[in-house]
Amino acid sequence: MPGPYPVGEEGRARGRPARPRLHRPEPGMRLVGDITFIAIGEGWLYLATWLDLATREIVGYSMADHHRASLVVDALSMAPPRPGLRRSRLTSIS
Repeated sequence: MPGPYPVGEEGRARGRPARPRLHRPEPGMRLVGDITFIAIGEGWLYLATWLDLATREIVGYSMADHHRASLVVDALSMAPPRPGLRRSRLTSIS
């Protein structure tokens, strides 16, 4: 039985919010990132990660004592090249 939020056009046609299509069958086509912070004895440790939505694999991570953009860029730079990922389409939400 489908959930309360149908996927795609079907959901919009019924006037309900549509769920985003997050699953990608091909590895390397869509990555999502996250930043979290962890309390340690000397202050905060910030951890940035990139996850491949097809494989659910962490493909890159970076840790630092700050949460500037370089933390996220370093995590993405750590990820091995993905054949289907076009870096020009990466965007930042501030």
